[in-house]
Amino acid sequence: MSAAPRPGERIVHRTAAGGLYEPAPTGRPVDLDTLREDIRAGRRFVVLQEDTGTECTIDVLLSILTLALPDTLAWLAPPRPRHSTVRQHEPPPPPRTGTA
Repeated sequence: MSAAPRPGERIVHRTAAGGLYEPAPTGRPVDLDTLREDIRAGRRFVVLQEDTGTECTIDVLLSILTLALPDTLAWLAPPRPRHSTVRQHEPPPPPRTGTA
């Protein structure tokens, strides 16, 4: 679904690799912190996928929230593998018998 920006909205394009930039004439890169400041200041923006023109503002807003609230949103992240001191390919050492 292609979105037509409203008057006064900042237009940002997202590349296939996830980079954000303002389209011509400036072509300046835009980072998530800048967009977060726009939100705080009450400025509106719309993010369009560069290759399709599809609106992806919600995806970018989720990225901003994830960066702003890492501990609160940690449950969204995939589980991390647990590190063990015993290597999986080695059997555990035999129990000690008490004789010296």
